Amino acid sequence: ATFGGGILGRALGSLRGAAGLVRRFGVSRDLLAAISVQNIYANLCRLARRRGKPRLPSQPPDDYLPVLGQAFPGQEERLRRITAAYMRVHYGDQAVQAEELAALREDYRVLREDGGGV
Repeated sequence: ATFGGGILGRALGSLRGAAGLVRRFGVSRDLLAAISVQNIYANLCRLARRRGKPRLPSQPPDDYLPVLGQAFPGQEERLRRITAAYMRVHYGDQAVQAEELAALREDYRVLREDGGGV
């Protein structure tokens, strides 16, 4: 049974991902920042998909970066910062500090508004 098209599988994957973040960052502000960065990146990917530039399931974030550039022309520096922060927290153990998180949120806000609310 697929339970609604893989909803159960996606939920279990999310729980595994969250458990990995807790192991790496503990229950702290660093954990909340890491979750925020992952959410920013996931939302960015959703916006790009709506613009016809989806991320392939096996596509690493750094390989997807040029495609994001096609979805958001002229925003390469913002896209690079968000992608680099995502890779640090998702694949590594490097925390994002409050100032950087604030800048990433602003980058995402600009990208989101650039799409006319897409």
